[in-house]
Amino acid sequence: DGFGFVAGDVGEEADAERMVESCVTQFGSVDILINNAGIVSAYGKFSEVDVDAFDAVIKTNLRGTFLVSRAAIRQMVKQGRGGSIVNNSSCCGLAAWRHLGAYGASKGGINTMTQVMAVDHGADGIRVNGKARPAATKRPTHDYVTARICNKLQESSIRKSADLTPLH
Repeated sequence: DGFGFVAGDVGEEADAERMVESCVTQFGSVDILINNAGIVSAYGKFSEVDVDAFDAVIKTNLRGTFLVSRAAIRQMVKQGRGGSIVNNSSCCGLAAWRHLGAYGASKGGINTMTQVMAVDHGADGIRVNGKARPAATKRPTHDYVTARICNKLQESSIRKSADLTPLH
């Protein structure tokens, strides 16, 4: 009763809009959005990354966050009572990571887009926050980096953002 499922591709405008419409139909409103879709299919040395794999990462991670957020924000503004958006990102969007150019670019874009959404829609009562999760374990998609290093990068980014982002 408290959740729903809508099949679709977050990188497709019609699907993103349908996801939000489905939420309104089933629950009556959109109050919270958590953007968590993400892929890492363009892993490799920058000069050797396939353009289709690069495009797929950008489409799902960055464009998907944009499309679903835009549809949700439009609905939240229409409802007139604000809302909350949480964008999951990565430390890969805060610093260069070997073999993760497309993924890092997509997550860096999400970090900036999160700040822009917060500035543009704070006056509408819409809170937008991001979480750049540290990569503290060795995974096949990237080299080992400690949580301490990621946290320092994240703290620096947060301090910079706080100085530039007005809260309403």
